[in-house]
Amino acid sequence: IGQAGRLVTLVLLGLTLASLNIRPAGAIEFTLLGSPLTINLSGATLITALPVLMTCAGVEAMVRLHPWLNDAPLAYTAIFWPLPAVVTLTAALIIPTLFGRPIWLIGLAAAFVGLAVVLLGQYQAIDPDTRFYDRARLLLTLLAYGSAFLLYAAVLGLHMRAIISAGVILFISVPLALTLVRGSADEWRRAWVYAIVCGVVVGEITWVLTYWPIGSIGTAALLLLTFYHVTNLAQQALASQVTRRVLLEFLIFGALAFILVVRFSPWLE
Repeated sequence: IGQAGRLVTLVLLGLTLASLNIRPAGAIEFTLLGSPLTINLSGATLITALPVLMTCAGVEAMVRLHPWLNDAPLAYTAIFWPLPAVVTLTAALIIPTLFGRPIWLIGLAAAFVGLAVVLLGQYQAIDPDTRFYDRARLLLTLLAYGSAFLLYAAVLGLHMRAIISAGVILFISVPLALTLVRGSADEWRRAWVYAIVCGVVVGEITWVLTYWPIGSIGTAALLLLTFYHVTNLAQQALASQVTRRVLLEFLIFGALAFILVVRFSPWLE
């Protein structure tokens, strides 16, 4: 708890610095796959990245305190970084826009609580024999799927070229999939392979769905459905529980959910 408290305090300090109104210091312009892109660089942008880096470093130090993970490979402990990093990044993008208003303090408090809950939940979800393991895993699962949907909708709302949107969503999906399919420390290689496969599948589906006239929210819902299915199948594969019955259940549920999303997608916008 002490380690989590120190980490959250440092992240809040970084968010406070990111809220300062710093003028842009320059921009990087380049062309990617035929699309001109511009990245604005400023002191605020660099300070925004600082809390995310501190979060990853702090999470690494915290999980190393657990007896099970003292000697775990970095490739496994890195699986614990993405979800807290997403919480910090979301706060770093939103909270500076609230600076100068009373709601800014509410945003800082919400970031504090959200990050603390994720950190403690991840620590509780390491050992299956702990008292709150099941609840912690459920919380982390809901947060991972919720983060995936919000990030998918945000990326699709930018209306970039299909190949760029697909690439961004692929890189979003891999770390979030790692959170869901991490398994044990001995299975870190399989976890990474399955997470990459999940990201590639969601990215390929993104490329196709961006040409469908169902809107950003409807497309994000279908991508979430895809992400849910591939990550759950990966979890079943890690547990060696992929059977014909499991595949049939996923097929039926996926077909029904697909029909509902497509049918009601105009209402989602």
